[in-house]
Amino acid sequence: MPRRKEPVDLILAKGKSHHITKEIEEQRRAGELKVPFKKIEPPPMLRTKKRKEEFIEIAEMLDAIGIWTELDATVLAMFVIARSEYAKFTALLEKEMAAKEIGWKAIEHTQISQNAAFKQVMTCASRLGLTITDRCKIVMPQAPEQPKENKFAKLLKGEFDA
Repeated sequence: MPRRKEPVDLILAKGKSHHITKEIEEQRRAGELKVPFKKIEPPPMLRTKKRKEEFIEIAEMLDAIGIWTELDATVLAMFVIARSEYAKFTALLEKEMAAKEIGWKAIEHTQISQNAAFKQVMTCASRLGLTITDRCKIVMPQAPEQPKENKFAKLLKGEFDA
C-alpha cells in the first residue's frame, strides 16, 4: 500500500525537496485540498452551555497548533458528547457500586454503556489528534533556519571591519 502524499509545504519545510521539480511541485499544489477557515462555532447538536464551552476550548487549542478546520467541528462535537456521556456512566457506576444492595444486572448494563462511550471518545480523539500517540504522528512544518553569515563572503564583498 503506498504512503500518503505529504503537502508540498511540509516537504519543503523538511528540506527534502531535492526530488521534486518545479513542475511536479506546481501540479501537487494545484491538487492539494484548501479549506477556507471562518470561525469556530459549536454545532447545534451541542445543546448545553457546558458542552459548548468545552467545544470552544478544545477547538481553540487545535487552532493554535494549526490542525483545525471547520470540517472537524462535527467530530469534535461527537467527542465532547461522548466524553460527557462517559463521565455520566462513570458516576452512575460509582453510585451503583456504593449502594447497600448491589444490582449486578444494572452494573453490567452501565459498564457496557460506559465501555461504548469510552470507545467513541477514543475514536474521535484519535481522529482529531488528541491522544498521545496520534499527536506524535503529527509533523508540523518548520521554517528553515537562516544560514549563518559567512565571514569570507563579507571580505569578498568589501564589508570587512577596518
